[in-house]
Amino acid sequence: MRHEITAADGLLFATPEYNASIPGQLKNAVDWASRPFPANALRGRPAAVIGASTGIFGAVWAQAELRKVLTTAGADVLDLELVIADAPAAFDAEGRLDDLVRADLEAVIANLHAAAVASLPAAGGDLAPARLSRRRRPSQVDTDARCAQLRAPDEPLEPAGCQDGSGSPSRAPGIKSSATASSRVVDTDREEQAVTRDASARGDARRK
Repeated sequence: MRHEITAADGLLFATPEYNASIPGQLKNAVDWASRPFPANALRGRPAAVIGASTGIFGAVWAQAELRKVLTTAGADVLDLELVIADAPAAFDAEGRLDDLVRADLEAVIANLHAAAVASLPAAGGDLAPARLSRRRRPSQVDTDARCAQLRAPDEPLEPAGCQDGSGSPSRAPGIKSSATASSRVVDTDREEQAVTRDASARGDARRK
């Protein structure tokens, strides 16, 4: 697998979402590819992340998590996403992608291709980045319609992610907002860096 990654000019990851994160098999594969560190197969490799789910959020948490993991491993991750909510509805009866989704997918691939070309030693010329459509995330109208379909007639609680009585999105128990999760990741990274600096200082003191 490492050899195949090294031979690739760019990497496109498509992930589902398991419990607000990425599948264990995918995480294990990235972990293996990230060693030996820092000279690993992912180092400096252009990468893009897309995702889909049968729910209303289109694997946004999984995509954010995978981008973080790939960045930590050293990949050059593009700062864009393709969110496909209610995935079965993105295809017609003959299995063809919806035109809007197809256009967004083509834009992601075009940006990844541009990044891959720019990373080559003999890269020449400027490739203008392709633009994704503005409607990548489900709108509130889409969300309300989907919630109405999911809501059972005798169910007093709204489905996870739908509007509660206060007018704000409800969440499944134990799931935090992405902003809170991001801040905790930053805090954790800072704590780890502080511990590493302290350990290094103690080691220097012993050697002296």
